[in-house]
Amino acid sequence: MGVADPTDPRSIAKPAIFVIAPDGEIVFGETSRDYADRDSEDAAIAALSDLGLPATSGQQVEVGSIEPGPRAMPLHAMEPYFRGAKFAVSAMRMRHPEISEDASSFIAQMDRYVELVRKLRGK
Repeated sequence: MGVADPTDPRSIAKPAIFVIAPDGEIVFGETSRDYADRDSEDAAIAALSDLGLPATSGQQVEVGSIEPGPRAMPLHAMEPYFRGAKFAVSAMRMRHPEISEDASSFIAQMDRYVELVRKLRGK
């Protein structure tokens, strides 16, 4: 599928998302430039919905502990971290207008992350 990063000596894959129809046809595919370049999954969900497949009845998943491991950033620290990243990129965008498009995409991603953290924290 061409997602291996040719600049990485380990051939680690770039972030990618694919929607594959039951007949094996790839009906949606998107590969990001690098680990920091991730688009919203909305287009992939729309492509999946467009297949018109019936809903599946999956098995009930047992949810384990959501406590972070010893090296993980705690949930309460994530919102200020993402907001800080957003404002740092906003400042860079003002100084370097040529990165405006990438900066806007990154800022939107940070906003999505902040909203997710708020949902996880019940705010």
